[in-house]
Amino acid sequence: MNRCLHEVISNDNFEQGINEILKLTASHLSADRAYAGVYQDDGGIVFHCQWLAEGIKSLACIEDERFRMQFRIWHPVFEKGGLVKIPDIPASEYADVLSKPACKTLMCSPIKLHGKLHGVFGVGFVKNHHEISESDENTMEAIARIIELAYEKIGEKNRLEQSEAEKKLILDSMRIPVLLFNDKCELLSANPAAAEISGKSVGEILREPCSDNFCMGKVECQAKKCIETGLEQSAVVKRADKTFNIYASPIFGKNGKVANVIKSALDLTDLYKAKDQAEAANRAKSMFIAMMSHEINTPLNAIIGFSEIAMGDPRLPADMAENAAAVNQSGKALLAIVNDIFTLSKLEEKSAGDAFAWFNPSSMFEDIRGIYEAQAAAKT
Repeated sequence: MNRCLHEVISNDNFEQGINEILKLTASHLSADRAYAGVYQDDGGIVFHCQWLAEGIKSLACIEDERFRMQFRIWHPVFEKGGLVKIPDIPASEYADVLSKPACKTLMCSPIKLHGKLHGVFGVGFVKNHHEISESDENTMEAIARIIELAYEKIGEKNRLEQSEAEKKLILDSMRIPVLLFNDKCELLSANPAAAEISGKSVGEILREPCSDNFCMGKVECQAKKCIETGLEQSAVVKRADKTFNIYASPIFGKNGKVANVIKSALDLTDLYKAKDQAEAANRAKSMFIAMMSHEINTPLNAIIGFSEIAMGDPRLPADMAENAAAVNQSGKALLAIVNDIFTLSKLEEKSAGDAFAWFNPSSMFEDIRGIYEAQAAAKT
């Protein structure tokens, strides 16, 4: 029994392990045939593993469909967990149906998975009759439970492999580079997108330090910081003509500690190029405003200067002097606007500091009145 259990635990090859269990059981019971089968949709049995003594015919060679479908008749017995025991087949009601297997004695025990009938485990005695004892029945039930463990083990293994295959498929289909680390900061896997930016195969990446292919030793390892702090980490890394934002996110185990770290790289190259282009355009705009303010300042200063000369000429009639004053105020107002635009462009370039100055609101409103008084009078 212990040797059978050892096969389940240590042997990763399912069929090889089951065949060894069948061989050990047949040897223990002095049987000539031992087999394990799985129920099909039609209720019949398909025997996928069997051990045969020398000279004993395989059940796969039996073409009589009645033998396979006999297990559908026994299905209710197996459903209730019962054993099928036929000590003397030639003298039983099954003599004709079971004539092809040529057994003199037969024992079958149900195999259940997750509480549902899955298949059967059986032994046959071909050369001699066998008197079935209580110990034999206990052995059949115990071996059936061990075979159930083997089925559960292979089922769990298949589910795990399927889950890993699905995860790999998702990882491989992602367009952004993704790396998976364990809690010791050892690289476990990388997707094709990660291999593409490194210029190496996935196998080469896994054999080399992560810093050789991604961070280039230019920043502190974000995966390591993530493991140490349990917090998400990020850093900007430049590689050749590309700029990447490296993100590291922790995956916590049941003990609340970091079990894995997922590290991804987002290509910011186009974003940085757009930013550089926008900054260049902004600088060009500021240079244009500075140049235009200089070009406008020159004629404006001339207008303001000549209007001040005219205002100071005593020979100028009163109405003309008033018009010259309006021209002077408008010129100064326009000059102030131009200077404000120039100052604003300098603020955008962060080349100008804060400047505070006192002003007289009454004087400002008087200037505004002088500028727009003539226009207002013309409309009334």
